[in-house]
Amino acid sequence: MLLFKGSAFAEFSGRTSGSMFNTDTMKLFLFFSFLLSILFYGCKKNSETNCIENYNGLITISPKEKLIHPYGLHDSLIFQDNTFTNKLTFICDKQDTWFDIATKSQWDEHHHIICLGEYYKTEVYTTSFYQKNANVYGFYISEYAKNPFDSIQGKSILSIVIDLHIDTIQSFVGYYKFAADTLFTYTIPVFPSYIEYFYDTLIVSGKTYFKVYSLVGGIGTSREERIIKVLYSVSDGIIKFSTNQNRYWELKEKYIIH
Repeated sequence: MLLFKGSAFAEFSGRTSGSMFNTDTMKLFLFFSFLLSILFYGCKKNSETNCIENYNGLITISPKEKLIHPYGLHDSLIFQDNTFTNKLTFICDKQDTWFDIATKSQWDEHHHIICLGEYYKTEVYTTSFYQKNANVYGFYISEYAKNPFDSIQGKSILSIVIDLHIDTIQSFVGYYKFAADTLFTYTIPVFPSYIEYFYDTLIVSGKTYFKVYSLVGGIGTSREERIIKVLYSVSDGIIKFSTNQNRYWELKEKYIIH
């Protein structure tokens, strides 16, 4: 079990005082994120006299693993939609590291961890891009270090969140396993994220990209327009995203400042 400690969801708040997501999207995102970590927020009760806790160490994300997340502070990305009526500029202004607690202890009926028992601290590394002119965060990419108690998945997790702050278009949220420069489907029965295709090379907006994954995710219903697919290059990150109503945005320019 993985505990979200402190302000684990603070990274998903807007750059302004408003929420990053519209109300319905935020509710769904928090619900699925709640389940992701197997799956409830918990806090231990220090009053348990027979509790034996043993901290086993820190699980970090290696520099090589962080390369799957190919962005640095002040990088600037410009996406153009296929109707040529909407151009989006995203600027990276924050990269944060914080730590979860991984434990195989179970929660009680009140969703509290009575005793951590054997536990680790696991690193979470997040890059945040704000949407220029809108002054709100437009997307996040986070890496969650491998949970040593998770023998089924057995790998670190990459999450991608894209929100265009357009009321009629629902956000994209997807979770995928990764190891160094490779992505894998992360199986969560209640959350439809998976890898649809892999391309050794792919041309997008006249540029050739290598090791590209077509990622399926998103939240909302089929009746709503929502972002459902992302093309993700191991070396270049997000190069295209599209909705279920044949609208898409392609990466036109990328300025690397770091």
